[in-house]
Order: sequence, then C-alpha cells, then structure tokens
Amino acid sequence: MNQYSNSATRQLLNHAGDLTGWIRTCVAAFVEDLASASEDISTNRPMVFAAGNHVGIYRGQNSGPAAQLDGSLNELPAQIARILRGSLRKGVRLRIGSDRAVVKLIQLPEGAHEVAHAVIRNKVESLAPWPLHEVLWGYRELPAPLNGQIGFEVGIISRKTVDGLLAPFRAAGIHITHLDVSEYPDEPKGINIDFQGPARARAARRNVAAIMSVAAVVALATAALGSYLAITTHLEQSSTELRTAELRQALTGGSGDSAANSKLAEANRLYEQKKDNVPVVSMVNELTKRVPDGTWLNSIDFGGGKVVIAGRGAETATVIESLESSDVFADVNFASATQRDTNLDIDIFSISAAIQAQDPVR
Repeated sequence: MNQYSNSATRQLLNHAGDLTGWIRTCVAAFVEDLASASEDISTNRPMVFAAGNHVGIYRGQNSGPAAQLDGSLNELPAQIARILRGSLRKGVRLRIGSDRAVVKLIQLPEGAHEVAHAVIRNKVESLAPWPLHEVLWGYRELPAPLNGQIGFEVGIISRKTVDGLLAPFRAAGIHITHLDVSEYPDEPKGINIDFQGPARARAARRNVAAIMSVAAVVALATAALGSYLAITTHLEQSSTELRTAELRQALTGGSGDSAANSKLAEANRLYEQKKDNVPVVSMVNELTKRVPDGTWLNSIDFGGGKVVIAGRGAETATVIESLESSDVFADVNFASATQRDTNLDIDIFSISAAIQAQDPVR
C-alpha cells in the first residue's frame, strides 16, 4: 500500500485543491451572472432593418418606417445618421435578415427547458460553418409546444460579419446596442444575438477582481493590526517578567539584609503594579465600545491609575453614563468645565475617570 497517498498531508492537499476549484467555480459563475445581465431587447428603441440591399429605418418598435434606403449596408450609415438625430442614435437595434445569418429550427422534448441552452450550444458547434470561437449565436423559443416537442429557432452569424456591420455605424456616430435576426421588420421579437457578451464578461471580471483585491487588502490590514497589538502586549509582558527575574536574581545573590529588603520591596511593588493595572489595549477597547456614535475624542491621557479624555459631541451626559456602567472605569466626572460650540451645536468636554484594578486570577 502506498502510505504517501494515505497520509494526512496528501489528504490536506487534496482538500485544499478541492476548495480552490470550488472558489474558482463560484467566482466564474458570479462573473457569468453579472455578464448576462443585459438590457431588455423588448424596449421601444429605434431600429435599422437590413435584408439584402434594402434597408428600413424605424424610430420605434410600433411606428412605421421613417425611411427606406437601397444599397449596401456598409455604405448607408451616413444617410441613416441624418435621419436618426440626437438621442435616437444612442440606442439603436440592428435587425438583419436571415440572408446574412444561418437560421435553423431545433426541436427538443417539452421538459428540456433547463438544459436547452447547453443542448443548443452543442448543436451550434455542428451547425455553424465557422469555428465555434468565431461565431455569435442566439435562439428564441417558438410560441407553443407541438406533440410534446418545443421548438427553438437558432440564429448563427460570424463575428467578422458582425464587426464589419458595426464598424460603419460607429464611424457615423450611431451606437448599436442590440442585434437580432428576423425575416420581417415588424416581428415583435427576433433572434437576439448577444454581441456585447464578451465585453461585459471582461468588465465583470475586472470589477470582481477589484472587489476581491480591496477585500484582500482590508483583511491583510486587519491581520497586521491584530499582529501588532498581540506583539506589543507580548513584549510588555516579557519586559515585566524579565525585570522580575532580574530582581529575584539580585535578591538571591545580594549581600546585606537592607539591600535585599530594598530590592524585594521594589520587586513586590512592580509585581503589584503590573498585576492590578489594566492593559492599555483593554482600556482603549473599552473606550471605543462605550463612547456613543456622534462623539469623537481629541486626546486620551493615561497615567497614575487615571484616564482623562477630551472630545466633542452632542451627548456629553450619555458619555458619562456609559463610562459609569463599565467595569473598567470608576469615579467618572468632568475634568474641566464643558464649553459649547454654537456653530456646530456640540459640547467640548473633558472627562476624567479612575481605572479600576483587575480582579486577581484565582
């Protein structure tokens, strides 16, 4: 038996790999959902219908043609721009006839709605006369099932063809936002071709990457602050323990009763002081919790078992009540007269409080 394959290290690495794959799958699905949130094609917008060498211009879905033009679609955008003025150029739907695309009818069982997209994608790979990465495609469901079958009309078009169609419109200042395929200009819903999907996917990936980067920076900053506070507390404790050890060593190796008693008294004094003192980190955390929202502190003076805070706020009495209810502070009172800032409608206060000694560890 291969012991390495059954080791805890190998199992841990396998679990880490599974977790990484799961995270990537979730992020990819999230990006796909963001990229698929496109504007509704059914909204009433100007439309250019091109079939053969005939081009019709419509100012709205329910309106008649504003103009009929003859000629190559690549040569007409300048004339179209003169008809669609101002805001009408900003959101135009381009509908092309089936002569510029491959249109096929696919029938699936009536219960195949959930997997229809995947099945149609596989069909497109065999129906398209171009490689799959060079095509754009879409489909629409036919109105009613027939004999337990649902029909889907699939439209396939080359990316190069779409780029060639859109380039003259961009040059003429016309913004094409939707592209569909249909034989008739007055058909309510054509076969929508999502030509902006790759661009939305790239934008979604950039946004998700930016959000994750910010989250990582915040997490690292939080970890760094926590590490700093932990190291500071540890160093303070180590310093106290080292000083105590030095005093004990001096006591055991010293000569003369008076020197020994003096050093012992100093050691006891330091021990009692450190034992009863509240750590600075704990005191600051307690102040952070007790000071209400809308009140900010300008300074904190700490020493001799007493803390004096100076700040501004509209609820000075609330600050005192909150500190009095704490187990860390006692004898809370004003350290100086409170002043009123009439411009900001707030009080300028200075409050003192005694630091209560910690309960001895039993």
